[in-house]
Amino acid sequence: MKKLLKTLFLILGTVMISITLLIGNIHSSSTSYPNITTKFNVDKMSSYNEDDLFASVTLKKFYVIGVTTDNVNQYRLVLTPKPNSNQYFYMTTSKHKKISVGQKITVKGQLNGRLTIPDDKYNRHLQSNVLNKNATMVLVKSYK
Repeated sequence: MKKLLKTLFLILGTVMISITLLIGNIHSSSTSYPNITTKFNVDKMSSYNEDDLFASVTLKKFYVIGVTTDNVNQYRLVLTPKPNSNQYFYMTTSKHKKISVGQKITVKGQLNGRLTIPDDKYNRHLQSNVLNKNATMVLVKSYK
């Protein structure tokens, strides 16, 4: 029950922040979403305080190491800054463009703290070595 409540809380938080992003960031520019490497050391994301992990950023040319679809036909993605990194970034986004493992993508969005990558039915196609790992959550505004 506790795990279910935590998951529901994360989903509700994601929806609330997504709405805020849609309303508050109508006019975005490159300065609104600076490269994450100008604000954080992406190789040591776990060293940051949870309260610091709320910022608008661009994850430029990060590696897709996991991709699956959930029950509402959205992508669930796991990205890393380098191919063999253990610093994971977890997000959900619409399926307007095909994404596959091994591809590099650029994501603009809002960091939303940390989470443990859920080992649930929607993530069953992710590599088992990323399930239950700590990750930085990203609320996606756009990707290419």
